[in-house]
Amino acid sequence: MKVIAGIDEEYDGTLTLKGDIKVGYLAQEPQLDPTKTVRENILDGIQDKMLELHALDQVDSSPHLPAPLPYLTYSIRKGQL
Repeated sequence: MKVIAGIDEEYDGTLTLKGDIKVGYLAQEPQLDPTKTVRENILDGIQDKMLELHALDQVDSSPHLPAPLPYLTYSIRKGQL
């Protein structure tokens, strides 16, 4: 697929697309920072979700919550909403 999309140019041969054919490519390999560890790269990728969970934990731990709110935050955490 990389050859067809024009990303990988290290090949012998020719490729000719006829008509109005358009080629799209969705990369499946994440672009990792080679200066970071695997853990650091993973944390970079999930940082926004970790911040959301931290905010939910702050709300969850409040003693002044209406009764259904802990259930709501639990459901959000489980991906049920």
